[in-house]
Amino acid sequence: MKNENLFATLIPNQPSFANYTKVLFEYDFHVYVTNSFIYTLTSVTLGIVLGVLIAYAVSFYRFPLRNAVYVAIIITMMVPMPGLFIPKYIVISQLGLLNDRLGLILPFATTLIPLTLFIVKNFMESLPREIMEAATIDGCN
Repeated sequence: MKNENLFATLIPNQPSFANYTKVLFEYDFHVYVTNSFIYTLTSVTLGIVLGVLIAYAVSFYRFPLRNAVYVAIIITMMVPMPGLFIPKYIVISQLGLLNDRLGLILPFATTLIPLTLFIVKNFMESLPREIMEAATIDGCN
């Protein structure tokens, strides 16, 4: 392919919106967008909630192997995503969640937990202890 033909293929001679109207009105495109929105919102919400809860526990509670738990979760961020596809597929398959909504939501949520833990734990450790003590005195358990 010559360079002058490449530019000609990127910009059509007669642009048309026919394909856009076909996708929007003849197919169930709105259903696909709604599904993507629901799955994304659910995965992100679940991942952030679990990540914040784990970060709170690792930041403020002293328990044996606290640092080991934190390091074990953070190490999962170092594994490349393609290296996790097959193990996650096997786990989802053994749980019987193939072709199920949870089978799509859980893997995405679990990839968000280590990043949330890393960010929120560092934030929580930067808070002064006096704020937590004052909240406890004021009745926030």
